[in-house]
Amino acid sequence: MLVIVATLDFHPDDMPTALELTRTICVETLREKGCHHYSFAVDNLNPGRFQIAEWWESEDDLQAHLRMAHVDVFRSAIGSLRFLGTDAKQFEVVSVGPVNVPED
Repeated sequence: MLVIVATLDFHPDDMPTALELTRTICVETLREKGCHHYSFAVDNLNPGRFQIAEWWESEDDLQAHLRMAHVDVFRSAIGSLRFLGTDAKQFEVVSVGPVNVPED
């Protein structure tokens, strides 16, 4: 499984439009083969930033996603906003389990 953790930065005034664009790409992406999770969250410490989390079954599934028409539409649409940049990291996960929370 692959996990992608990323940020997208916009001018804060463009966030309402950017938020609407993220809804569309999320709906379409969650239907894709191999997508286990795909979400955008507004960063509560930075009003112009989205935090993104993605979980993919395989590298092939991720690469297929990146070639989807709705991804191209999203990229094109954010080009009309004051897009300030992105940072993304990919992690290969070898096991998944619950978080061990210490008991008091």
